[in-house]
Amino acid sequence: MNSKKILVIAVVAILAIAAVGVAVLYMQDDGDKDPLVDGEWDDILKMADGQRVNMGFYTGDVECKKFVDNILIPEAKKLGITLTYQDYGPLAANGVKAEMDAGVTENGTWDLIWGDISPIAILVENGEYKYMWDGKWADNLPNNKFLTSDYEVTVKAGIPGYISGTAAEFSNGQTMFVYNQDFNAYTVKIGEVTVEVPYNCVVLLDNGAVKGFIKVNNGGATWGAGSAFIAAADIDSTADLASTIDSASAYDVTALRTYMNANGGVRDQMLYGLPANFTELLNWIQLYPGQFTYPDPANAAATFHSSLIFQAIVYELKWNSGKNGWEVAPDREANVKAVNKLISDGAIKSEADFKTHFGYLYEYLEDLDPFINKMGYFQSGYIATINSKVVGNNDASIKDFTDDTVMIGMSTVLSVDMRTAAYPYNIGTFCLDTGTNSQYYLTIPKNSSNKAAAMVVSNLFLEPWIQAKWFEMTGNGYNIDVNMKEKASDTQTIYEKYFGFTSSWTLYLPQDRLDDVTVRAGLTGLAAYMVSGWTSTFRSS
Repeated sequence: MNSKKILVIAVVAILAIAAVGVAVLYMQDDGDKDPLVDGEWDDILKMADGQRVNMGFYTGDVECKKFVDNILIPEAKKLGITLTYQDYGPLAANGVKAEMDAGVTENGTWDLIWGDISPIAILVENGEYKYMWDGKWADNLPNNKFLTSDYEVTVKAGIPGYISGTAAEFSNGQTMFVYNQDFNAYTVKIGEVTVEVPYNCVVLLDNGAVKGFIKVNNGGATWGAGSAFIAAADIDSTADLASTIDSASAYDVTALRTYMNANGGVRDQMLYGLPANFTELLNWIQLYPGQFTYPDPANAAATFHSSLIFQAIVYELKWNSGKNGWEVAPDREANVKAVNKLISDGAIKSEADFKTHFGYLYEYLEDLDPFINKMGYFQSGYIATINSKVVGNNDASIKDFTDDTVMIGMSTVLSVDMRTAAYPYNIGTFCLDTGTNSQYYLTIPKNSSNKAAAMVVSNLFLEPWIQAKWFEMTGNGYNIDVNMKEKASDTQTIYEKYFGFTSSWTLYLPQDRLDDVTVRAGLTGLAAYMVSGWTSTFRSS
């Protein structure tokens, strides 16, 4: 055989070996891919067709159940998926844990779990995905593009070892407050103009219409017949009212109440203003002692709600220069970043660490404490208890607040427009200038054998029109970026396209206000330190 033939044979052999090597490498790479995490969505839809999804979902709320029954289940059925639900997040997560510890590694009872980060804390132990699927499946959801860029703030801060993309955000809890509009006013209308009422101001009424405004304090002049007030006709904006109240002479609030109650009662004659931030809350409660409280943070059933208030305080305030008290952070956005960096850097590993960095929380609460209504956290401490004490609750004959009432209750839904029947008084809602937003997530248990269908249902949750229906039917927060367009060809934002129903609402947080006040809850994972710090401060004796 001549040398040319030998060379050709050798080259062919080398190329053949190289081709086999490439083929093997390709097969290995392809074999490492998870068809659910890396596959095409159309293929996932085909896999999901015929599967069932049993979801751990909140069954204690009638409005939430209506949403799943009337919106989500029919939409899942169109895609060939049978959707059922039972047992809210933590209960379902503990069920998964019990099953897997007993050796049930496939065909588990639950395929999808919804809740705050507490179910994830059960499923992921010390950074190990022992019971939760660790595939980055959420990144493969087509509707993932609608999520806000900060959708994983709460879970990343609260779950050590969390892997990005292993949970999809759905909904949230927002710090909101409720009150009786027969006694208080956050805003009032003067003609066609809506103005915000300062915390140290009362609104005078004349047959239900706004007649004027009075600045109040402790120790001012005594109000009586013919006393001067600020006429509503002279006010044309929020800024105008604020500056006028700021320069006005004040009347003693107790003397004003005494006069009104001696002449028919406060109700129908005036409305008390409400605070707009935590500094004003402290000043406000000194005008109206006992008319605010918060849930007992040491009560496991109320920790979530109290921690939202505490986190908002941490984000809005900071240590003063002497580190012996609190002051308002001059730049809240910078303060939020600084707080969250401490958390992401792992600087908070104990109650002592928490107090070192965020102890101004307790300094503020101690300033608030002498004026707090103790029925809030020294008795049952649950928000239902507090809300049942809102002045005028279930009793239209009440003329003024008492030692047994509060003027501010609490909620964690963005709107109560569809829930007024649950509040036996003329309910109003408002949010302070910093409102903590606790993100809720959808997770897939490791022992689910219907992961494709669980992904498809999760993707349905993120459909813009379904998010709008969720808000419309339940009042719970939506979690997609409603300021973006659903399609490039759309002329409207998602909010403009699907949320038009809010034009007739009055008991919700409008989108512009929501954007201004919302801070994602980055301290939820530190709730244990937050609570133990509170307990050692207020219950050490």
